Amino acid sequence: MNLNNFNPFKEESSMFPFRWFLLILALLSGVLLYSDSSGYRIFSGSGQQQWNASGQQHFHK
Repeated sequence: MNLNNFNPFKEESSMFPFRWFLLILALLSGVLLYSDSSGYRIFSGSGQQQWNASGQQHFHK
C-alpha cells in the first residue's frame, strides 16, 4: 500500500471526497480524548435530577 494514495487531501486519493469528514472526526476525537484525560466533563448532566431506582426522593402530595 502506497501512503501517497491514502492522503485524503490529494485529488487522486480515493478518500478525497471524505476529507472534511475525516478532519472533523479527528478533531472531535482529539477533544474527547483530551477532556477524558484532563477530567473536564463535557456531558456532565450535573444540573439534572438523577434517576433513582427507589422512586422520587422529594415527592410532595
